[in-house]
Amino acid sequence: MGLIQIRQNNPSEAAACFRSCLKIRPEFAEAHNNLGVILAKDKKSELALHHFDASLYYRPKYTDASINRARLLQESGKIAEAVEQLRSSLVNEPSNANLHVELGYALMRQGDFEEAVSHYELACQLGPQHAEAHWNMAMAMLTLGDFQSGWKEYEWRWKCSAFAPFAPAYDRPKWDGSPLDGKTVLLHAEQGFGDTIQFIRFGLLLKKQNARIVFHCQSKLKRLLSKFEGIDDWVSVGEPTPLCDVDTSLLSLPGNLGTTLDTLPATVPYLHAEVPLVEYWRKELEAIKGFKVGIAWQGNTGYQYDGQRSIPLSCFEPLAKIPGVRLISLQKGAGIEQISANSNRFEVFDFGSRIDSGEDAFVDSAALITALDLVIGCDSAIVHLAGAMGAPVWLPLAKVADWRWLLHREDSPWYPTIQLFRQSKMGDWGSVFDRIAKSLASVCDARLKEK
Repeated sequence: MGLIQIRQNNPSEAAACFRSCLKIRPEFAEAHNNLGVILAKDKKSELALHHFDASLYYRPKYTDASINRARLLQESGKIAEAVEQLRSSLVNEPSNANLHVELGYALMRQGDFEEAVSHYELACQLGPQHAEAHWNMAMAMLTLGDFQSGWKEYEWRWKCSAFAPFAPAYDRPKWDGSPLDGKTVLLHAEQGFGDTIQFIRFGLLLKKQNARIVFHCQSKLKRLLSKFEGIDDWVSVGEPTPLCDVDTSLLSLPGNLGTTLDTLPATVPYLHAEVPLVEYWRKELEAIKGFKVGIAWQGNTGYQYDGQRSIPLSCFEPLAKIPGVRLISLQKGAGIEQISANSNRFEVFDFGSRIDSGEDAFVDSAALITALDLVIGCDSAIVHLAGAMGAPVWLPLAKVADWRWLLHREDSPWYPTIQLFRQSKMGDWGSVFDRIAKSLASVCDARLKEK
């Protein structure tokens, strides 16, 4: 009954069923594990850990409970403990592909990408069709800069449960990288706005093959991208698609084109703001005197790893204290409430709903970025937009950041105007913003001397 309630999305009723099971049979390992999963999703970490521990006490080689416990430990920031537990589980079950995948992921969270790849390779040998193993291996390889292998593994995303609902229904031949010779390509956007902004650049490489490009993209981005030279026609997601010779997805282009770190197309700007909007926002900013820094601190809260990339607005306070610096909000939606919460400590100029108030995303943001001196923001679409426009950007990053920022670098091969500021210790934004503040003060001093 508890399992049925889970399938019907009734977690409270399911938990009650599992508790009834445990009253009848306290040593029932499966009931402890299932109750732990529900409690973990409800953010009751200590209770969940208690039930995972009980499950493993009564059934020491229970793989599901071991994996669920390790995941909870990672969510609680105890990554080293999760790694140790999964290593112990593998001693008992060295041929369990799922355990290798979970350990690989935990190692990635710890920053050990090379060892993670070795476990993903073992998982793929044990289960050649294990889509999550291939997908996670792609993330590790791309982070390490092994684009040649990484893009190949990246194609497994469509067989992963998280991506399957969004996979394009190809009713034409899927483009495999062969010469296009004037063919019409239906190019599908995928994933988030930031991904579309970052990868649209590859449309220019298709144009060099004398292809005609029809872009099937998010409707909110059509106006922003409408002047991009690599697209001939537009279709919004949800609209009927026209007849084309071949189909492909946007993030499949690097693999099909054989892109490596050395051949990344990184010429900026490739996106531009609308001139009338730039003039409007320049006038709006005239009354704000000083070095104008656009800031964004909160990404999409629905993103699985948003907790690692988003930054409390309070961390920006040292920047506001620098003489002459003026912070301009580029934030929309979630996170806006933090402005009023910090208003008694430092000032952030907020234009509120006036930015991108219509159906089109980022058109005002792009114009505002053009009128600013610098953009400092978390790893979100705003940073990709500013980078694509060739604006100066400083990007604070978690110790273990998204694959596209690679490892140990302070620059980005994707965007030549972006400078990276990485955490040296997981969760420590304070030292990151101390470095940013020091650099910003130096820039402001140099600007004053120029004047």
